[in-house]
Amino acid sequence: MTKRVLLTLLTLAVVACLVLICITSLGSLLLAANRLHASPPEPTSTIIPPSQLPTPAEPENLPAHIAAQMDTIQTQVIQIRGLTPLTHVPRNVLTSTELRKKVEEDFFADYPHEKARDDAILLSTLGLLPLDYDLYNLLLELYSEQVAGYYDTQTKKMYVVQGESFGGMERMTYAHEFTHALQDQYYDLEKGLKLNANDCEKAGEYCAAVTALIEGDAVLTAQSWFSRYGSRTDRQEVQDFMSEFNSPVFDSAPLFLQKDLLFPYREGMEFAATLFDQQGQAAIDQAFSRPPVSTEQILHPYQYPDDTPDDIASPRLDTVLGKKWRVVEQNALGEWYTYLVLAYGWREQARMPLGAARKAAAGWEGDTYTLLHNSETGKVIFVLRSIWQTPNDAHEFWEALVKYGSDRWETAPIVKNDQLAAWQDTSQGYVSISINTMETRWIIAPDQTTADLVLAAME
Repeated sequence: MTKRVLLTLLTLAVVACLVLICITSLGSLLLAANRLHASPPEPTSTIIPPSQLPTPAEPENLPAHIAAQMDTIQTQVIQIRGLTPLTHVPRNVLTSTELRKKVEEDFFADYPHEKARDDAILLSTLGLLPLDYDLYNLLLELYSEQVAGYYDTQTKKMYVVQGESFGGMERMTYAHEFTHALQDQYYDLEKGLKLNANDCEKAGEYCAAVTALIEGDAVLTAQSWFSRYGSRTDRQEVQDFMSEFNSPVFDSAPLFLQKDLLFPYREGMEFAATLFDQQGQAAIDQAFSRPPVSTEQILHPYQYPDDTPDDIASPRLDTVLGKKWRVVEQNALGEWYTYLVLAYGWREQARMPLGAARKAAAGWEGDTYTLLHNSETGKVIFVLRSIWQTPNDAHEFWEALVKYGSDRWETAPIVKNDQLAAWQDTSQGYVSISINTMETRWIIAPDQTTADLVLAAME
């Protein structure tokens, strides 16, 4: 899904570490919450002395004691990750004020208000945001609050947001971001893995899966670093930070966005950990050479790499509906966003229990959606065609989506049989949800006549 809000940072050509994922990761380590944290991955190589690391081409504007700590952390991460840097990575520290300026002037330079409005149109059509939601300013405030550090894949520079000192949080963040620098030097995140704005515009599912791989690898490496090399002072500083940290912007953000922002870190870490359990660090390295292609593979690592999505052609609706309709986007929704739509809608009454939503989204085999917008009327046309692994999977999702429709629009369908449910005069117009063996179709249109034109174009 191209308008996946998480991919905003991808279009900005950075990979970032969020404060909340640092807290979650470190909190788990401090409590020894699972087998991975209790028994972190063994180092894959011997420690390289800092004196043997590539040296900077130009003097760095860093305090000597911070540069020395960074050098030490680099040698430890190299030992854990098993990749030796090919060149020196320029690094710097930012104050929170400097970060805010970076977010406003650099991060969002390629994310104009118009694009944010298109994102909001799609997300409101899916029931994840209310109509006319100010998504741009939410993201601006959110990243200013949450980014703890980032690696810029264009300038090849690394930044850590510094608090009152370069303490436990900053050190762990540096381990995370240095892992991204190693990934980029060996696998080329932008060109090799195609993690860039142009490619992600066409293949949102692929980019979401690759993002989960790179973040999952970095989280796993940073957790291992903290477990092995984090000092008693680091641990105390993390505990103090956890007890004092507030995140009002994140806490007030729509629920789906909270989950989506953490997806590449949490689910990505579980994906990377599963690979590591199978064949160690070599399995993760192999995944960079043969990256996952869907969120389904991230959610179900046992389906990687063989279970790939069906390729489904998108209908040419613009030629059928006329020039007044602008194609906002054509892409794939994916299993993860299918789950979010069912479980984390804006309106509480339309949210399914999490277990039921996961079960309904499982069995996803591929999909394509098209969204069009009429600027004169403000109306939208949305069509989602999904393919499922078995007829039972398709029927399970169809039933869940029909219930979702009744709950979301607070009315019973005007038509309901074994293959079709339809609603008339909803807040978005006419809605139909149909099923045919292993295929489901969800159409939103201003009226039934338009919906019938859309349906005919899909045949």
